[in-house]
Amino acid sequence: MMWTLIKLFDEWEIQLLVLLSFTLQLFLLFAGNLRRRRSSGFLRVLIWLAFLGVDLVAVYALGLLSRRENNITTIIDKGSQPLAFFWAPFLLIHLGGQDTITAFSMEDNNLWLRHLLNLVVQVVLAFYVFWRSIRSVHSLGFLTSGVLVFVAGIIKYGERTCCLKRGSLKGLESSTRVLTTWSFLHLDPAIQGYSKAVYDALRSVSYALHIFSARGYCMTNFYPPGDINQTVKIGRLQLGLVYDELYTKDVVLRTRSAMIFRYIFQLSIVVAFGLFHAIVDKQGYAKVDIAITYSLFIGGFFIEVWSIILNSTTSPRTWLMLKRRKWERLAKLSWFIFSNDIIGLSEKKQRWPGQVQSDSEYILDEQSVRHLRDATREWPNVGSMLAKRMQGFEQFFARTVVEMHVLTELLLNKYSLLLDSDMVAPAEDYGSMVRVCRKLSNYMMCLFVAHPTMLPLTTSTAGLWIDFQSPYMVSNLSKEMDKYDLQPTKETIEEMVHMWMRILLYAAGKSRAELHVARLANTGGELITFAWLVMAFFQIGDTQGRRISIMKTPNGEANAESKAYALDVIASTSEHGSRI
Repeated sequence: MMWTLIKLFDEWEIQLLVLLSFTLQLFLLFAGNLRRRRSSGFLRVLIWLAFLGVDLVAVYALGLLSRRENNITTIIDKGSQPLAFFWAPFLLIHLGGQDTITAFSMEDNNLWLRHLLNLVVQVVLAFYVFWRSIRSVHSLGFLTSGVLVFVAGIIKYGERTCCLKRGSLKGLESSTRVLTTWSFLHLDPAIQGYSKAVYDALRSVSYALHIFSARGYCMTNFYPPGDINQTVKIGRLQLGLVYDELYTKDVVLRTRSAMIFRYIFQLSIVVAFGLFHAIVDKQGYAKVDIAITYSLFIGGFFIEVWSIILNSTTSPRTWLMLKRRKWERLAKLSWFIFSNDIIGLSEKKQRWPGQVQSDSEYILDEQSVRHLRDATREWPNVGSMLAKRMQGFEQFFARTVVEMHVLTELLLNKYSLLLDSDMVAPAEDYGSMVRVCRKLSNYMMCLFVAHPTMLPLTTSTAGLWIDFQSPYMVSNLSKEMDKYDLQPTKETIEEMVHMWMRILLYAAGKSRAELHVARLANTGGELITFAWLVMAFFQIGDTQGRRISIMKTPNGEANAESKAYALDVIASTSEHGSRI
């Protein structure tokens, strides 16, 4: 029985691999788009497996086709050999990937030269299969059709390699598209809300790329005066557009040369299918192989049509292009599709996972901002305790973050006990600030443990975190809290939120652009990335006009390396027309 199954699999191995390769393409077509709006770990694993598997399956199938060429007599008997020269070029098309995902991570982009080498090797291998199969082809129509599919495969694979090159760090730094914007129309001043946010994000995406490329200063700000919600919308849209530039074919498909090659690709496939279908005499070939070839053609048409629809209807650039040309009815239709909850990217979905929105709006909600805005620099409740820890803060950043996290948990647990014991009246319940404080504390610890490279650390985090797990260290911090008589009052918790905001923005201002670029492809961008981008537009941060320090000198003046404190820096952006 086992031997029979092995023999059966061996006979149908190539057909199964070709169909598996196509199935993975369909999955990536839809899942690649979901990655923008979902931060699910399970989905990311599936996409990663499919992304790796599609190349592995296609390359293995090409190798198998070339190896089985030598056993030509056996395969011709079952009628599959003459169609191998169709399947080999189709595998090149599959290696070209989908418009929705060209790279899973920044490492894929940076290794574009390796992909270029793979392109050469796989094209040569496919040509070998194609050339060896020609002698078995007795129809000029079949031969011409196969040649056209082969041309389409080279174009598709080359298109992906070009995208990887332009999405690499070096490609981003040297790209001429940075700080080159198309001419934007002057929108009706009455246009506000989400449409205005989309317009501002499109206007500023080249400047955002300038920031992500670590080229230096950004001298222009696109955030609206005093509108926090609009700032959040624009920031999220900017992150989504930068993601499109780096990890999809969006940047290449906007160039004239790439569009010409895409038209050649589409025309080649259409003509190849017409020639294949027009051949009446297919009796010399296995019906299953003919059905698979039809499936590859028809499935390829579906993928291409869906990609066109997806790119044209869910891209804000389509709406803006129609507005520029004053095609108002088409612009309204485009906007309806784009902003639709079901098939588009509505204001709720926007263009980036909900994680960034929930975190930023949680921290930037109106009540929190009302408590934090143009805020006093004096901390009467926690100031004495922080004074000791702020000395040498830059050198001992890691230790300070862990200590403050433990102290925050002790304080908030103390508040929970008071709440459970009914010692806090309902009118005095300040749960929103408690949630903000805990969320900021936990988020900084998440970065500390899972992504320490995003923080300005000078020591290893593993050993330090283990030390603070001991009851002895927690007990000492608890005694210190009692020493300074820290009570979970509304004012104390507000000061703790101030402190965590300073730490977050201090870390964001000292982080590196390449790390934010890499994180965009993983969990949908970090909150620290959002803060870093907004700060950069206000020329705040170590790479911008104003560096950040979290300390004061003893005489109360700002540190020589600093022009503002982390939290006060963001508050001071009110003079520029915005705040966080």
